[in-house]
Amino acid sequence: MGVVGVLKQGLKGALDRVTGHAAVVDVTWWGRAAPGEEASARITVTSTGGTVKADAAVVDLHGEDDLDEGILDRAAELLPGRADPEYTFQIVGPFELAPDQCKTFEGTFRFPDDLEPGRTWLIRARVVMAGHDPRSAFAIFR
Repeated sequence: MGVVGVLKQGLKGALDRVTGHAAVVDVTWWGRAAPGEEASARITVTSTGGTVKADAAVVDLHGEDDLDEGILDRAAELLPGRADPEYTFQIVGPFELAPDQCKTFEGTFRFPDDLEPGRTWLIRARVVMAGHDPRSAFAIFR
């Protein structure tokens, strides 16, 4: 690889860390979404071309009271005690992916005892690493 190639790869790696595009993350889960119930998750992480050094792969749950809320409602959630509930469960600890490598991790998590049935609940997977975490999109599971 020439000098230009090395520079391009270095810039891509730095940009991927800032934007979260270092990996593609997918999640599949199964189980019963109810307070205190255990569920299983499968997280697939694929490098987009560089080495990925991660601290963990996690599942995030987010309880949303209104998916169509406006900017003022979102701002109000920044006040103490007004935020939507969020939970994070580690599926696997530190791992590394070689360039273009794909790995799948499976694990379990327990839905919180205070899971509010009136909220719309969302789930996603995320890779915890330096820079902006690569993540999957939130999916509704109610």
